[in-house]
Amino acid sequence: MYILISPSKSQHTTAKDAINFFTGTVFKELKLESYNELQLQYLYRNVIILSEINGFIRADEKVYSHRPSLTKARANFLQNRVTTFLQSLKEPILNLSSLEYSALLDSSVEVYTPDFGKLPSVLIKKARGKLLNFCIENMVDSFLLIKDQF
Repeated sequence: MYILISPSKSQHTTAKDAINFFTGTVFKELKLESYNELQLQYLYRNVIILSEINGFIRADEKVYSHRPSLTKARANFLQNRVTTFLQSLKEPILNLSSLEYSALLDSSVEVYTPDFGKLPSVLIKKARGKLLNFCIENMVDSFLLIKDQF
């Protein structure tokens, strides 16, 4: 199972990889320092960060300092690239990205997007981060394993 997330604030401009570069609410819920080697491998293989620069980046890719911001025009421009990439994955996709970054997803791409209800945005971001952390810690490979968790 692959997991899509959105970029967020970036304060670690010297970070060696994307997962350590972003520092927003979702990323603060990750327990990066406590993951074992298998969990880190899962993270680097399965987590995909949607990007306003080139559509998507892997969690282990180098990211250069920028302010994440996705315009509708840029999303339209990148949508075909993202769609082609996601369709090539041939595995289930869990969408934990924001509504803004979900605009990169074409309706032809099958994704499972959890419904966190009508909560304040900061609580939804925390819930997305907690679910991502749960998936990494438990190396989740099926939606069935998370449906009752959140």
